[in-house]
Parts: sequence; C-alpha cells; structure tokens
Amino acid sequence: MEMPEVIEEDLPYDVVVTFEAQGEPEIKNACFQWLTETTAVKSPSLYCYASEVQDNAPIGSSCSRWLAEGRYSRSSPIFCAKIVSVDRGIPSRFIVKIQSQNIELHYNKLECYAEYLQNGELKQTNRVGTRIRVEQ
Repeated sequence: MEMPEVIEEDLPYDVVVTFEAQGEPEIKNACFQWLTETTAVKSPSLYCYASEVQDNAPIGSSCSRWLAEGRYSRSSPIFCAKIVSVDRGIPSRFIVKIQSQNIELHYNKLECYAEYLQNGELKQTNRVGTRIRVEQ
C-alpha cells in the first residue's frame, strides 16, 4: 500500500494498493482505519485466552484489559471508499481517493482491506497497512 507518509487534516489523498488474485474478482470498495500502533505492550499468553474462554471470564479480566489497552486501542472508525481505477497488470493494483477527516496527531498507521465479489458472495481481503505521520 502506498500513499504520502506525511498527511494533514481535510486533504484528499490517493492510496495505491498492490494485490495478487486468482481470476478477476470484482473489487467493490476499499475500507480504511487510522490506527495508533504501539509496540511496548506485552502480549498475553495463549493460556490467558484459553482459560478466559473456558471460564467465561467477565469484562475487566486481564485479557480483555490487554485488548482494550493493546496494540490498536486508539483507532478511528472504519470508513470505505469507492475504487477509482483497477490495473490488472503484473502486479495488479487499484487506486482509491480518500479524504483525511477526523485524524488525530497520535495516529501513525493506515490499514486497508478491500471488499470484493466472488461467486456472488461479498468477501474481504486480508489487511495491509502503511506508516503515516500526521501534521497539523
């Protein structure tokens, strides 16, 4: 995924997403989320998840606190945009125009996934991201 690294509020940006696909899926939308990615949070062990699921742990348990305060705890709502163009060359790519609205200075990553039709069913791709820096 490519876009300018430094962004400002209320400006339009082109986002270019490179992809590989079997066949020619009909790409409908690209959906985005601004994130604050932190790396200093310790991951809880798999045992933590397994024991909480098995014991039906209440809200406020150690794992739920980690998720609430974890790697992507500060993020924008997901927003979607129509695809401007699709190039099915090698590699394939699509371009989306987004407007940088409601971004906060602490956001440092933009994540994207695409919604596409395959065999009449709407599906989502895996998520890709790029680092960004917000300026006033």
